[in-house]
Amino acid sequence: MNTERIITPTIQNLPQGMMLLEIAKDEFGTPSYLIVRKTNVAFEKHFNIISYELNDQEANVVFPKIFSDAFDWNKQFLNGDENHFSFYLDKLDKYFDVDTFKLADNQIISVFVDVTSKQRMIQELKEIKAKAEESDRLKIAFLSSISHEIRTPMNAIIGFSRMIGSPEFDEEEKSKFIDIIITNGKLLLALINDMISLAQIESNTLVVKKSCCRVNAIMDNLFKEFNYDLEDKRKVSIKLNCGNSDPKFIITSDPALLQSSLHKLIDNGIKFTEDGEVEFGYKLLESNHVEFFVRDTGIGIAEADQERIFERFHQLDSRSIRAYEGTGLGLSITQHFVRLLGGNLSVSSVPGEGSTFSFTI
Repeated sequence: MNTERIITPTIQNLPQGMMLLEIAKDEFGTPSYLIVRKTNVAFEKHFNIISYELNDQEANVVFPKIFSDAFDWNKQFLNGDENHFSFYLDKLDKYFDVDTFKLADNQIISVFVDVTSKQRMIQELKEIKAKAEESDRLKIAFLSSISHEIRTPMNAIIGFSRMIGSPEFDEEEKSKFIDIIITNGKLLLALINDMISLAQIESNTLVVKKSCCRVNAIMDNLFKEFNYDLEDKRKVSIKLNCGNSDPKFIITSDPALLQSSLHKLIDNGIKFTEDGEVEFGYKLLESNHVEFFVRDTGIGIAEADQERIFERFHQLDSRSIRAYEGTGLGLSITQHFVRLLGGNLSVSSVPGEGSTFSFTI
């Protein structure tokens, strides 16, 4: 066949996969089936097959081996003069674009282009776009939340400060006002600290300063601070459990980051425990490792939400969580601190029974 003789030398050296098909017709001139006449080297490489398995073979015999059920080859090749389509071949994990052209009444040439890299790039761009959009959405939600979190303690501080100067209230009432001002001042300070930490994380300027770290001294300071704060919250108690009773027990770490990480976890445990206990401490493991933990008997976290709680700008939307104040930054910042210390923050929790946060360094 003249067309075949002309096309064969041309297609052999092209980088695109090419296949010459012949349309076999019945006695009435109706297209009946396809025969693979020629393929080039690129086609064989694309589909991991060799020429003698293909050439002069019926398509219905060889196509299932090559394309599986990726597309309907009779529809794409047997019908129509020109056609363009795409398909994904699962067994090779590749994407292809195909163009078919009729050369003569009974001959078709098909050009196969491997577009896997292009498709993956498109998919990556879609994922990047989706993440960017989600980040923007969360940042907007965060800004909305942060404005509320700033206004609430500021209004309390300003309001009760004015009331202290009023002669209408006795000394006992003014003492309560002072306590309210101090509490809200601490909330505002914690919020400012979170914002500073977040800015350092975003700019990658947070530096680990390792030194001799007196673990039990840090634990005692945290216990005294929170035990004092819980005097008015009588339904919640705090417990310290140290794995080494030696007051001079020392590890090499960043004392400030370690204390800040534990402080945030304890504060988080107290926030979500209305009636019960918050226990924190550490235990000694093999190979010179220490596992720190904070365990509470609070509301717990559903399994589906246990990964999401560490996402930056993310807050759970359930009614039980949203009933509590906060920006949702604490656990994200703590996870970053812990990673800088060489560990990874994990959670184990049962809704209604409580949560345990732990990390090993």
